[in-house]
Amino acid sequence: MEEATKKAQVLVEAMPYILNFKNKFTVVKYGGSVMREPRLARTILEDIVFMSAVGIKVILVHGGGPRISEALAAQEIKTRFVNGLRYTDAETIAVIKETLLAVNRELISLIEELGGKARGVFPEDRVLGAIKLTLTEANLGLVGEIKEVNASFFDETCRAGIIPVVIPLAFGADGLLYNINADAAASKIAVGLSAEKLVFLTDQAGIMRDRSNEESLISILRPSQAKALIEKEIITAGMLPKIRAGLYAMENNVAKVHLVGGHIPHTLLLEIFTNQGVGTEIVPE
Repeated sequence: MEEATKKAQVLVEAMPYILNFKNKFTVVKYGGSVMREPRLARTILEDIVFMSAVGIKVILVHGGGPRISEALAAQEIKTRFVNGLRYTDAETIAVIKETLLAVNRELISLIEELGGKARGVFPEDRVLGAIKLTLTEANLGLVGEIKEVNASFFDETCRAGIIPVVIPLAFGADGLLYNINADAAASKIAVGLSAEKLVFLTDQAGIMRDRSNEESLISILRPSQAKALIEKEIITAGMLPKIRAGLYAMENNVAKVHLVGGHIPHTLLLEIFTNQGVGTEIVPE
C-alpha cells in the first residue's frame, strides 16, 4: 500500500504540469553518446511516448554524429570540422543521409514497440526549408540553416497523436540538400512553432560551474547569466552550440529551454513533470 501511495503522489505532482503543457509544443533534441546505449535510449523514448499520450505536442529532432563519422571512415572519406561544423560535400552528404535514415528508422521502430505512433520527417517532405550557411572566414560546403518551418504540418501530425521524428537535413530553394546542425535545427523548429519548451539531451547533467563536479549543477539560469558563463569560458565545447541555440530560441518566443543529462533514466519526465527537475532550466530574465 505504501508503494502504491507513492505512485499516486507522483501522478498528483505531475498533474498540474500535464494540464499546463497539454496541446503545447515541446521540441526535444536527441543525440550524442546517449543514443548508443540501448537501455537509456529506451527510457528516453518511453518518456517521449508518455508526453505524447498525455496530449503534449512533442517533436523529436535527432542527430547521429558518431555514427556518421564511423560510416565516413568505413568508406575512407576524410572528415574535417570548421568552427565545430562538419564540412560537407556531395559525397559526404550522401553518407550522412543514409546514416540518418537508418537512425530514424530505429527510433520510429522503438517508439512503435513502446506503444506510440511516429513518422519520419525527411527532406523530401519539404516540411523544412534551408539556405546555405555562410561564414565570412570559411566555406562549409553543403551546410545549411533552416529558414522555413511548416507549422501546420507539425500541428496536424501531433494532434493526430503522431510523434514527428526529424532528420536534420533540408533542401534549399536552389534544389541542393543541406546538412544542418541538429542543435540549430531543433532551435529553429521550436521558434517556428513558438514552442513552450526546447529540451537538449546532453552527455552532461546540465550546466555546471565545475564540469568535474556534478554537485555544481546550476538548476536555474537566466539568459544574461548564460552569456556571462560563456564569456568566462565555463560553458565551452559541445555545450556551447546548445546554449547558443537555446538563447536564440528564447529571444524568439520559445518560453523555456532545458539541458538535461541523457544518462539519467526517465530524465525527461523528471525534468518536465516534477517540482525539482534534474537538469538546467533557462528561464526568462
